Amino acid sequence: MRAIILSLLLVLGGCASQAGPSSVTAEPADLAITNLNVVQVSTGTVVPAQTVLIADGRIVSIQEAASRPVAAARVVDGAGGYLIPGLVDAHAHLEHERNAEMLKLFVGYGVTTVRSMDGRPYILEWRDRIAAGELIGPRIHTAGPILDGESPIRRDNTVVADPAAGRAAVVAQAAAGYDFIKIYDRVSPATLDAILDEAAEQSMRVGGHPPDDAPMSDVLRAFWSIEHMTSFMGAVRAEGPETPWWVDNWLGAPVDEARAQILAAELAASDVWVVPTLWERERSAARPETLETWMSDPVLAHVGEAARDFWRSSLTRASRRLEEDDRAAAARGHQQRLALTRRLHEAGVRLVVGTDTPNPFVVPGEAAHRELEMFAAAGLTPLEALRAATSGPLEMIYGEMGEPIRPGARADLVILGANPLEDIAGTRDIQAVVLAGQLFDRDAVLALRSAYAASADAS
Repeated sequence: MRAIILSLLLVLGGCASQAGPSSVTAEPADLAITNLNVVQVSTGTVVPAQTVLIADGRIVSIQEAASRPVAAARVVDGAGGYLIPGLVDAHAHLEHERNAEMLKLFVGYGVTTVRSMDGRPYILEWRDRIAAGELIGPRIHTAGPILDGESPIRRDNTVVADPAAGRAAVVAQAAAGYDFIKIYDRVSPATLDAILDEAAEQSMRVGGHPPDDAPMSDVLRAFWSIEHMTSFMGAVRAEGPETPWWVDNWLGAPVDEARAQILAAELAASDVWVVPTLWERERSAARPETLETWMSDPVLAHVGEAARDFWRSSLTRASRRLEEDDRAAAARGHQQRLALTRRLHEAGVRLVVGTDTPNPFVVPGEAAHRELEMFAAAGLTPLEALRAATSGPLEMIYGEMGEPIRPGARADLVILGANPLEDIAGTRDIQAVVLAGQLFDRDAVLALRSAYAASADAS
């Protein structure tokens, strides 16, 4: 891959006068990036030799290089790089870490927007400080604390034992300023109905896990998003004996293809978005020798020693309990997750990239690239996968339609050294990131990736 050297040149006014007798008025900008190949995800085309002008955190114009005078406080040579929209992680768990340095890790890997799936007051503070330009981090869209039924699956879930409690929780989360409601597995059907009704009153969307006892028809009628491919195990399971919960969590029980086809058609006919979180399941179990291979991955240096040790011990404990039948189910689940992803995509279901970071060995930011590669392994083209991490989730979260790289759009951008439409692995070749108009060159990108580990290990 061709290395890109970003040369940063301070331009002192008067650029227009140097451009000759052009009658075109230069557009003032804070930042101009020249010599770019602009990847348009809406059309799947690459527009060569472009200059992108940015002001006040937004794209001012996109023009052919040298077609107009460039008037900008800062001019950057893109050196023939490929410009893509900033990536979106539509399923992340920011609540596991109170150290805001972790947010820089997302940006260092080109993730400029995150959907936070379990809210806390400090995540609201992060969201607002990022929006105000006081904190470096991806734009955050956050759920409130997860709503679950009695005997909650996670101890820190908010228990809503009846419809009145469900309504009260929605009102409280709306008043606190959370962006949407997340549901978990044990919410009762009656409580779910009350939550959905109150959420509509509060103009809040509802997503999450389809509750165990709720009809899928109710979920498809009212949910904004369904998280994890394994949420569909009950809908696609073949007739046969019950399987352990961990097998279901891998989508490892036998699948009835006819039922899978029916589910795909129902999802495609609904307004629901699906966030498969494929990579996290790939890192949920391992033999000891495989685990040691994972531990040697240099990417883990970015999360700090304590996180690495915790991840290793967590998977070591879990893997010790697995029999050979369980390992066979995990392998079967890998194939079935990919096959179901492919079936849903071919049916027209709206799939978006989400990672479930920071589950073990799911590194914030970097995991988005792993998920893109899983989408490609499931049969999506590089363009289709890239849309699932850019224009798709931007439409899902913010209702932004069409081409993300356009005049007036928020300037969340990534410059790559390779064409991602030829190979989705090209998204890893990050030469620079633009976050709300602020440019981080290659050295700054590497510093962002190292900031969290340095901070965590020092504490």
